[in-house]
Amino acid sequence: MDGKEYLQYIKGLKEMMDPKNPGYSIYNSWNMTVPFNRRIRPNIVVLGAGATMAAIPNGDKTGHKSSCMAGFLDVLGLTDYIRSLGLRVDSDNLETIYSELYDRQKENTKFSEALDEVNNAIYNFYSQFRIPDHATMYDHLILSLNHNDAIATFNWDPLIVQAYCRIEKLIGWERLPMLLFLHGNVAEIVKLEGTKIGLNPDCRSDLRETYRKSKLLFPVKNKRYDQDPAIKKSWESLDSFLNSASVLTFIGYSAPESDALAIELIKKAWERREPHMKQIYVVDIKPEEELYRAWSRFGSLDHFETFKSFYETPIAHFPRRVHNFYMDQFINCVFLDESHGINPSMSIEEAISLFAPFWRKKRL
Repeated sequence: MDGKEYLQYIKGLKEMMDPKNPGYSIYNSWNMTVPFNRRIRPNIVVLGAGATMAAIPNGDKTGHKSSCMAGFLDVLGLTDYIRSLGLRVDSDNLETIYSELYDRQKENTKFSEALDEVNNAIYNFYSQFRIPDHATMYDHLILSLNHNDAIATFNWDPLIVQAYCRIEKLIGWERLPMLLFLHGNVAEIVKLEGTKIGLNPDCRSDLRETYRKSKLLFPVKNKRYDQDPAIKKSWESLDSFLNSASVLTFIGYSAPESDALAIELIKKAWERREPHMKQIYVVDIKPEEELYRAWSRFGSLDHFETFKSFYETPIAHFPRRVHNFYMDQFINCVFLDESHGINPSMSIEEAISLFAPFWRKKRL
């Protein structure tokens, strides 16, 4: 926060804490000292495969369950077919197998044909997913973020988009975070004559004729994020968000070796932020010691916390105002009331009712 921002912050603080201010009663009930109408730094949430597994622990609407990369070929029904190719690697991990197929596709047509087979199987597998009728972690996550924030996902499945669409119908897109698809998504579509990105025809039936399906960036070791315009645009947007973000949260993302370039890109952008103005949260079921070792590549972990569940994080405890929480706790040494948070039993309507008073006053 520079000098000008600080003066604006102090001015806004005095205004909001004035009992004569019309918004004071609601504002004060949330026990926060950082005014909502000041410049809010974005909160970025990065989703990995574990996030979808947490969002639908019992499967999607029709019982389909997500899968991690290990054993995924068995889920696709391709294990015997891949074994018949005589690959050099001895692994059941899709990333390892896919990388060899990709590297050897010019060596023999059977490897290029296998690539096409795997690509189509992956796309078809994820295209069949449908979000359950009840509220999921994805619904709660979207509602916990505001229009300044971004959700960047490495996942191919459409569940985050389906949750986004049904919430957009209730509260409007202008209150929702931006969605970024870092490896493409089966629910993303791209305009044929340009790089404009939209959501799939399930959300926008008027886009079927002028948009194509998004390409999926498959798990090869040496990924190129600049070859597909839509994926390139998502990475450029993420870089811009990281330049000003104060909180970066990873949910269910294991940072696999095949994502080494992605991790490096995120790290470089994150390192441009002031050290005292950035916080990393990791949501993962792995032991804390293991997570600290895995994420040490980000450098100093002075501002680093781990959680077993999304519902334990400040995002859920302080929905749509996690930056305010961060500023109060770490800058102003004020500890806040967590009783206005989102819990896993809440319906979408109940979660929305938390913020209705602020939306009526054009806040959050």
